[in-house]
Amino acid sequence: MNNPKPFVKRFDHKDGWAALVINQVVASAPSFKVLGYVFIIDRTKTSPLWKLAAGHKEAGETPLQTAMRENQGETGLRLPAEAYLELPHCHKWNPRGDGHWSLLFKATMSQDDTRLIHPFDVGNEGEEAKYFTLAETYALIKSGQFLPLHLEKIRAAGCPLQ
Repeated sequence: MNNPKPFVKRFDHKDGWAALVINQVVASAPSFKVLGYVFIIDRTKTSPLWKLAAGHKEAGETPLQTAMRENQGETGLRLPAEAYLELPHCHKWNPRGDGHWSLLFKATMSQDDTRLIHPFDVGNEGEEAKYFTLAETYALIKSGQFLPLHLEKIRAAGCPLQ
């Protein structure tokens, strides 16, 4: 008996989506070694955890525009479009609610760019943004203070965590 192939939903721009952004801080040329990441936390939540900047699309937006708007709104980082790399192999359909796609982007910046982060204030949607070195990122994950679903995204993207 033949087993039918499982249904695989393909991304369609007519679907809803949320863009998630891995903010990766790298050394300057020639190494471009990953130095750390910028994460956010919403301390108004009952059990706040550090996570990726993310949010749902607004009418008429492209996935990149959603990623850029949400990243700027939650971290204060005003990075050019060229800093963003869409990772389509990491896109995932989320059937919860009325269903939407989770679209993953990696935004690459220099350590100097981290000065653009604005910590907690009204302008960044209530989240606190912070730069973590690789060692601090590893400690954050080991301590259970990072959202597991977003950690899966970072691992799927092949980003170093220590």
